[in-house]
Amino acid sequence: MTTETAPQEFTPEAPVAQHEWLQQLVGEWTSDGEGMTGTETVTAMGDLWIVGRGRYDGGTGQSQVTLGFDPKRDRFVGTWVGTMGSYQWVYDGKLDGNTLTLACEGPAFDGSGRMQNYRDVHEVIDEKNRTLKAYVEEADGSWRHFMTTTYTRKA
Repeated sequence: MTTETAPQEFTPEAPVAQHEWLQQLVGEWTSDGEGMTGTETVTAMGDLWIVGRGRYDGGTGQSQVTLGFDPKRDRFVGTWVGTMGSYQWVYDGKLDGNTLTLACEGPAFDGSGRMQNYRDVHEVIDEKNRTLKAYVEEADGSWRHFMTTTYTRKA
């Protein structure tokens, strides 16, 4: 004999301060960095997630980032994918003031197939300006800065 149970009601999570911090990134942005210019459109997916879609190099390059916050782990989480490679970067990060540091592992730049640790450091300067600085961990444990992109909110 099978016993049926009543369906569980789903209660959506309430946003916390870290989710609200992410919402300030929502909008239209121009980007400039390392000889590449482009645009990024960041949209809210409810109150808990943001999705950023970037276009650069005249539209030939594209990227997508998803970012959220997991209160159970007290960590920012997300992913990044781009047209320049087939690897899906998985983020784990923390917020310190207006600086969000996202750690991930990804393929080494040298094409060897080995994996390296990376950091993307997002800093919100003010409501119209933010930066992204990218770092890679070297064999000696030091972090080498390899890219800076500045974002300006479109009027």
